[in-house]
Amino acid sequence: MKTLFATLLAVVLCFSSPQAWPTEQSILPLKSDGHAFCTAFSINAKEKLWATARHCAAFAQQHDLDVTIDGYWALPIYVSPDNDLAVFQSGAKGVPLTLSAYAPEVGDKVLVSGYPWGLPVLVETRGTVAVRFIVVMGSGASDILDIAVAPGNSGSPVLNSQGQVIGVLWGMSDKGGHAFSITWETVRRQLGPFFQKVA
Repeated sequence: MKTLFATLLAVVLCFSSPQAWPTEQSILPLKSDGHAFCTAFSINAKEKLWATARHCAAFAQQHDLDVTIDGYWALPIYVSPDNDLAVFQSGAKGVPLTLSAYAPEVGDKVLVSGYPWGLPVLVETRGTVAVRFIVVMGSGASDILDIAVAPGNSGSPVLNSQGQVIGVLWGMSDKGGHAFSITWETVRRQLGPFFQKVA
């Protein structure tokens, strides 16, 4: 009986873990004038750093938008010169996600959490890794995911079954049902030093 109870407790703790199931404390919308246009996720609570897609930062700059995360100003401190990655610093408090120690493989299950269509609630979408290392002009090496996403999901973390970051979502196919993610290898190389926690 004690063994059964211990097993059930372990399962409950696993499924209630904020690392395994990211919440609004880890993933928040990028907003301008109260309207969400992209997604960002916490990668360092001490330095208050949030990762997102580079084109989200570029969109804000091109339209001279003031960007906020959870009501706090957000300023880009790193914009990748050759991949669709950016890091914002903001006063917003977040529970940082952990960067996976391992790359995904084709067929692995993934979870994308973000704010499609600027919805006010965090939406989780599940899918799989379909293809790895497709080179896309202007966005660098990308993975193709079998998953349905929408505008507003840009910048969302792509998570493995342990809730660890294995990519950053930056686009979707015109026909739907597929999405593009910056590869884990690129995220590790360019954003690794910004992450507070690496598995």
